[in-house]
Amino acid sequence: LQDVHERFPTDPGANAFYIWTHPSEPVDRSLLSPPNVPGAPEWAVYQRAAHALHRDFVNWWIENRQVENGEFGHFLGDDSDLINDWLSIAAISDPGGRIADSVRRLADTCWQVNLTDGVNTRPTDPLHAYEDGTNAICRAAEIYYGNPVYLERLMTATRAVRERFTAETGGHLHFTSRLYGAAQVITEPPYNQDSLASTLMLHPALYLGWYCRNGYALDLVRAYGDSWLELFEAAVAADGPLGVSDRVKFPNTVRFEDRA
Repeated sequence: LQDVHERFPTDPGANAFYIWTHPSEPVDRSLLSPPNVPGAPEWAVYQRAAHALHRDFVNWWIENRQVENGEFGHFLGDDSDLINDWLSIAAISDPGGRIADSVRRLADTCWQVNLTDGVNTRPTDPLHAYEDGTNAICRAAEIYYGNPVYLERLMTATRAVRERFTAETGGHLHFTSRLYGAAQVITEPPYNQDSLASTLMLHPALYLGWYCRNGYALDLVRAYGDSWLELFEAAVAADGPLGVSDRVKFPNTVRFEDRA
């Protein structure tokens, strides 16, 4: 990408990919031609133009790739990734509910094909577990605000995470494995570890806590968060006083049995 960017500095496609993959670098906006809207602040003009482009992208995928059951053609796990940021587009503007319906169809298929009680059926790592459809059913609940079907699915998923994937060890709540599914949780070494990536599987509980202060969901999030917070505080204490730019040596996995 660096070579392409240097050889074709004015190419819109090359620029788009470069900006997307280098978010910390300053953006040269001299090549952009935002709409002329007298009296409107520059940030609003750019934001509206960016939203229109993003919505065009979403509509293209719906029109050209999505089939009736919601799939886009690259397995449900990657398809669910595609729609993960469509919530913001639909919330701003979704004439006729087209984007919402697209998310609904994919989420329903994930529920029927990939999930058991709202969590991944096959044993896999935390990220792919989330992508198997837990992410999609959360997006459906967020877009269809207050829909009892989707809220019930999130309650079911929250219970499954608590009862199937987590347990207490020494009074602390952790995932018992980093390779799990409703069909099997593999706790033999080296998989007998809790990974911070498993926080993704708390998405249903987090939404329920925000939506209605669901006590069961809040207890799960709080207990899991407190367990990791204690480990973080111990790491800070071991490293001594920290400066503004100092980093704490902190593992992203711990063994379930002894939290080491």
